[in-house]
Amino acid sequence: MHRKKISKNLIAIIAVKKNSIRFPKKNLQMINKEPLFWHSIKPFLSILKKNDIYVATDSEVIKNFCKKKKIKIIWRGPNKNEDEEQLFDVIKYAYSTLNFSSKYVLSVLANAPFHSIKNIKELKKQIITAKFDEVRSFDDDGNETGLFGFKSKIFSKRYEISNHLGSIKGDAKEIHYKKELEKIKKELKK
Repeated sequence: MHRKKISKNLIAIIAVKKNSIRFPKKNLQMINKEPLFWHSIKPFLSILKKNDIYVATDSEVIKNFCKKKKIKIIWRGPNKNEDEEQLFDVIKYAYSTLNFSSKYVLSVLANAPFHSIKNIKELKKQIITAKFDEVRSFDDDGNETGLFGFKSKIFSKRYEISNHLGSIKGDAKEIHYKKELEKIKKELKK
């Protein structure tokens, strides 16, 4: 995975699989007439150009939706399509398919919608300025909220998520079950 030169400073790679064991087709569930995963991606549009955002997917539906939105696709082959595939491994694989290098890679869980633009800007700031290899988001109770920032050098040097970790406060909650999605829909109608 060695690259000759850095050609981009910052990109986002978001893994969006077509199915989920706990909640089938979770990422395609609609919230305000848009699929769940799109609500996770939208805040990134405030700090990145569309051509710097990549979705790693195994779904033709997700692929076609992203193409309409002018978001680039990285196809997740069968080797990176297991239900319990670690996010780090999927991001690392997706990064390895690119024909350029980037110093920093941001990501979000497809099932963690509604992070604020402030959260994304703080993630970007911390991964670029702090001496951490990785930054993650947490809520006030210490629960992860699904935002990640990586220095790309860890993709070639490590086989697991870093222990040199920074953190930011995140506004979103991960959705794992239909009842969690229904609760968010009700709150949005208020």
